[in-house]
Amino acid sequence: MIDRYTEETIREIGRTKAQVLMAIKNYDIANMPCSSIKAKDIVEFLQSLTAKPQSGGNYASHQGAMFAIALDEQ
Repeated sequence: MIDRYTEETIREIGRTKAQVLMAIKNYDIANMPCSSIKAKDIVEFLQSLTAKPQSGGNYASHQGAMFAIALDEQ
């Protein structure tokens, strides 16, 4: 979904968002189908980050944008 989102997004996503999405690809959650990801998976992923809380917020926000698109396509 990350690759598809970055390729198909109509607006330019910006450098920070692109960096965050590319970083997420290095985690197990990136290998899961969006339809199988539950809230607990997202919470566990965010808790596993060693970054500052505001960085975790960025990760959550940028993931949310992808999930919103995935839900619209179901």
